[in-house]
Amino acid sequence: MADYRRLFASLILIAIPVLATADGDVVFGRELAESERCQQCHDQVAEHTPKHSGQLAHYLVKQLEDFQKGARRHPVMNKMAADLTDLDRRDIAAYYASLPAMQGPGVEPGGDTGRRLFVQGAPERGLPACRDCHGEKGQGQVHDGMAVPRLAGQQQGYLDRQLRHWRSGERDNSPGKVMNRIAERLSDAEIEALSAFLANYPLPDQR
Repeated sequence: MADYRRLFASLILIAIPVLATADGDVVFGRELAESERCQQCHDQVAEHTPKHSGQLAHYLVKQLEDFQKGARRHPVMNKMAADLTDLDRRDIAAYYASLPAMQGPGVEPGGDTGRRLFVQGAPERGLPACRDCHGEKGQGQVHDGMAVPRLAGQQQGYLDRQLRHWRSGERDNSPGKVMNRIAERLSDAEIEALSAFLANYPLPDQR
């Protein structure tokens, strides 16, 4: 139980520190998204490519910074982010944040595992509920100067892959590596169930 309390207390570290990132220009951001070819991947329905529509601007800025610095590793995104200025990052993030929030198919996945992990977690194994940080409907939130990303409606394949990367350590850019410590406690079946639940959440009658 003591281990669970330490992990739960450290969950605030999953949030990304917010600096002056909410003042980007949406119009310039749209132009940059087009000229930098962001839309070729992120506006398409691709299983392992994340949607950005309606994502928190602060979170997107931090991820672009991490790609640029190499704190987050991806063969394409490290190159795409290499020449972006701070203003470029804020403008692109502001554009995507201004779009309607991403939504999934809205089909209730079979089984209760994904919902249970999102709503309740598994305290007996030191797993807090996802919604404690990511919001009641997985909408993401900013609090205490921190940004936690939206997960609801995200691509199922992307969510699945990222949880596996957190678990293996291939991705480790959450402060204090808190996501690594959470994901390493998830089984393959739980990752699949949670990804399916989040991709379809909230259901149409819950929006």
